[in-house]
Amino acid sequence: AGIGKGTVYEYFATKEEIIREAISYHVYQEYERLTALITEQPSLIATIVTIMDYLVDMLRTIVICLQRSGPVFLSILNRCIKKARKKI
Repeated sequence: AGIGKGTVYEYFATKEEIIREAISYHVYQEYERLTALITEQPSLIATIVTIMDYLVDMLRTIVICLQRSGPVFLSILNRCIKKARKKI
């Protein structure tokens, strides 16, 4: 990304916060993309098919990303999930 580790921590206090913000950004981008796809569909059936195709594609991407990520990322992600579950 062309920035130093210290620079990142001027904006985020922890690794968890970095990941949370990255996920939030990604979810917003996906929401925008899905909304655009839905509004283009001519019928309810086309909308449902589009949503299903979108979700399958998104899940494939998630699996690929998780397979490529290192153990440190997965460990941090696991801690974030545990914290989130405690809040529910």
